[in-house]
Amino acid sequence: MRVIKRLEKAKVLLESTNMNVSEVCIQTGFDNLSWFIQTFKKYYSQTPTQLKNNKK
Repeated sequence: MRVIKRLEKAKVLLESTNMNVSEVCIQTGFDNLSWFIQTFKKYYSQTPTQLKNNKK
């Protein structure tokens, strides 16, 4: 699966589940948490944690 598709899936999981960032990272096929966070931030202009906190 392409990186962008995995990031889009990660965004949906962060917004719609109670999974934490590490769980979403693994679930979407990323094997490096820090790379996942950096890539997510480049694509969405916020970290996965910021996105998760903003949905509340």
